[in-house]
Amino acid sequence: MRYFDGSRAKIGGVVACLHQQPASAWQTAAEYFSGGVQYPPMGMKRMFWRSRSEVTEEVENGTPVSIEAGRPRRRMKVILTLALSGALGGFLISYVFPARYTSISTVLVEGQKIPDEYVHPFITSDFTQRIQTLSQEVVSPSKLRGMIEGPTHGYPPIPPLVKPEEEDKLISHIQQNMTIEPVFPSFSEAPKASPVGFTVTYVDSDPARAQQICAALTEAIVNENLKSRAEVAQSTVEFLGRQLDDAKKVLDDQDAKLADFKKKQMGQLPTDSRTAMSPIIEEQYKLLTRDNDTNEASYKDLLGKFRSAQLSEQLENQQMGEQMNILATANLPVSPDFPNRTLFALGGLGLGLILGIGRALWPSRKVKAE
Repeated sequence: MRYFDGSRAKIGGVVACLHQQPASAWQTAAEYFSGGVQYPPMGMKRMFWRSRSEVTEEVENGTPVSIEAGRPRRRMKVILTLALSGALGGFLISYVFPARYTSISTVLVEGQKIPDEYVHPFITSDFTQRIQTLSQEVVSPSKLRGMIEGPTHGYPPIPPLVKPEEEDKLISHIQQNMTIEPVFPSFSEAPKASPVGFTVTYVDSDPARAQQICAALTEAIVNENLKSRAEVAQSTVEFLGRQLDDAKKVLDDQDAKLADFKKKQMGQLPTDSRTAMSPIIEEQYKLLTRDNDTNEASYKDLLGKFRSAQLSEQLENQQMGEQMNILATANLPVSPDFPNRTLFALGGLGLGLILGIGRALWPSRKVKAE
């Protein structure tokens, strides 16, 4: 009983405290003192080892401070400990997953500067479909390899971010992680309004590389659009030019036939002074005249289209046709889109709170069950 040696007041306090405890406490104390144990169990420490002021308060007021009084604080401590541990654990777990950084650029599409009624646009396909076609052209292995190998191939360069033997892996990664989405006017409903531009999005594990590749892809799409429109304009002019030449030859041949026919049938045609004309000659004349009129109308139609195509080609060469302008360059992502470390920390915090509350309530449920 070395804990009580030399302190009569403390022993008296313990005896006074025991008077306030239930019979089970007396039994536990008796077993402790009679057993000759030098170190009391933790339950006994919590019951008896209290300050002099606490014991005096219990003796003087006759209202002992129960050992249950400290339990709410201990439970709150358990809850807070588990909650903070869960938040820290969730935050650390987020670093297990590979980070994904997203870089985005925005491209605005402007219509041609000359009204359509003066120069009819020769590209009238669906805008979204055209953008998807352009993106597929840009991410083709041949063009991506040219972008990686440098500007000597005529493409916007992608910085040498990988070793030459890893080019195929980078090309596959770009094809899988580049997306294009149309941009609609904010004041209109998307299904009814026409797109006014598009965004280029690229995802990578390195933020700087994400920005560099996104910028290169965006520039490549803009350049590819200019190139493809110029090629379409040129090929359209060339095609209509050939068609016009063929139509001119047919019309010239028809004019020659009609002139030869008039020469042979001089004096028997409706334009002559004579009005009598055999049915055979009349039928031949009508056919020749009709074919000549049809060929002449076809030639005039092709000539109008050819001249319109020439104007469109001039607009494209002078960059007065439809233009794509980079409205917002590729940004440098500051934080990863995945994993969201804040959400992971909040998830861990919530899980820690649930575990802490469950742990704090479990002893009470056990007592009630007994």
